[in-house]
Amino acid sequence: MSTKNIQIYRIINKSFGPNYVEYTLHKPIKYYYGEDNRVCVVNQPPFGYYQVGDYLGINTELVAWKSSSALRTIFSDKKIVSKVLHRPPQFYTKEVFQSEEFGDGWVREGE
Repeated sequence: MSTKNIQIYRIINKSFGPNYVEYTLHKPIKYYYGEDNRVCVVNQPPFGYYQVGDYLGINTELVAWKSSSALRTIFSDKKIVSKVLHRPPQFYTKEVFQSEEFGDGWVREGE
């Protein structure tokens, strides 16, 4: 299983569940069971700190693989969902990225 396909999504809405945060995104993610423009993450740092307007780097291969067991998967791994901190020049012209294109520190670490 490859872990290098990162797609960038912008948060356009944020809502809360009992133990998770649901982010509505500007475009759909392909899950194992279909497509949806929402992603759920645990309601704990750093995931709960992301705000409307922030960009998330989402590993689409891992999302599809991990979501095969549940319709509403709640992610808690920064290798799957992370906030984009620094944007390389190609950010504005590409839709699919390899994680190496961002260099070190493209996502929030250590929170």
